[in-house]
Formats: sequence, C-alpha cells, structure tokens
Amino acid sequence: MADEKKTCYIIGPIGRVGSPERAWANFLCTYIIEPAVTAHGYAKPERSEQDFSQELIMVGIINQVAKADLVIADLTWHNPCVYFELGMRHLFEKPMIHVMRDDQRFVFDLSMNRTIPVSIEPGRVTQAIKDIRERIDYINADPQQIYSFSQASRVFEEVKEGQQPGELKDAALAIIGVMVKQFAQLSKEVSTLSNLIIRKQAPPSSSLDFLTHLWDKEHRFAEPA
Repeated sequence: MADEKKTCYIIGPIGRVGSPERAWANFLCTYIIEPAVTAHGYAKPERSEQDFSQELIMVGIINQVAKADLVIADLTWHNPCVYFELGMRHLFEKPMIHVMRDDQRFVFDLSMNRTIPVSIEPGRVTQAIKDIRERIDYINADPQQIYSFSQASRVFEEVKEGQQPGELKDAALAIIGVMVKQFAQLSKEVSTLSNLIIRKQAPPSSSLDFLTHLWDKEHRFAEPA
C-alpha cells in the first residue's frame, strides 16, 4: 500500500516485568524512540515481546531484524543477545541506530559506530530525540551510505575489482580514514593510561585489578540493580 508506514524494530535488554531492565526499556521506547521515529512517519516501534506472529521467539526476532526498515539497538548493559541480533542486522546491511545509556562504557569493537547517549534527565531526553531524528534524516538523505563493517568489507573488495562507482569508492576510503583516526586515539589513550599506572605505581601482581578499578573510577560504569 502506498500509505503503509515504515517499520522500526528495537533490540535491547528487556528483562522481566518489574525489573530495572524492563523499566528502562519501557522508558526508552515510550519517551525517546517512539516520538523520534513517529515524527518521521514510522509506525509505532516494536519489540520482541510484542510479536506473536511466530511460535518460536527467535524466528520472529530474526524476521524483524531482517525486514524492518530501521533497527534501533540499545547497547545498555551489554546484553549478549542484543549483540547477536545487532550482528545479524550488520550482515543484512540495512539502516540501524545505536543508542546507550550515558553512564555506560563502549565496547571497543563498536566504538567506531556512532552511538547516541540517552538518559532519564529531561534535557538529555530532548537531546536524544533530536539526535535520533537527525540520524534518520541522514539515513533518508543518503540511501547508499555504508552501515556496517561487513558492508564496508564487501565495498572494499568491489573497489579493488573496479566494480564500484566513484561515490562508493570515496565512502570506502572515508571509512579507512575514520579507522586510522580511531586507532590513533586508542594509542593516545593507552599511553595516557600507562602514565597513570606509572605514577600510581600499581603492583605488577595486581595489574589487572588495578586497571579495572581505574577504568571504573574514571568512567563510572553502572550495572542494573
């Protein structure tokens, strides 16, 4: 149908009814994601516990991850199921947006993907909605953009074989530039961390515990109660 709305699917930690995870998931969906996507003409976003179209839950999730026009992945609390589902979306090479609570630390493998920080603070809620809407505008404006490293890898191979037009070749080279900058930043952070360790004279036998303590102190990593 010509007036059929685009679909948005949310992957993220849901938890049991009454749990901190469920409270967060409901807040994120109702007050941040839903107003952001419906303002762009999408239907009300869906989650896995709302899909009764399949007997097997995982079959329904895979179908949604594969078919939805947009997937928004909540990386809060680093749920392994979320990373599995997000990995499938990357392989499908379709639009996705990463969000995560602003008191969480990034996983390095995804640190090169733009992730929108979200919070329950009113001002931050407004900003998160704005950021998601801007990201959707960007997706709509450039349907040929690269969404994942699997897609980037494929484009690199096609560029080498001369099968890609100039704009996609430029996009592939731009990704290489981003990766170089990210690794340069990582090197700088490792050097800074090494200097901190030297100044604080951490005992070699407890170096791992010291690193964990230092990271948590600096980044205020929070887990659900």
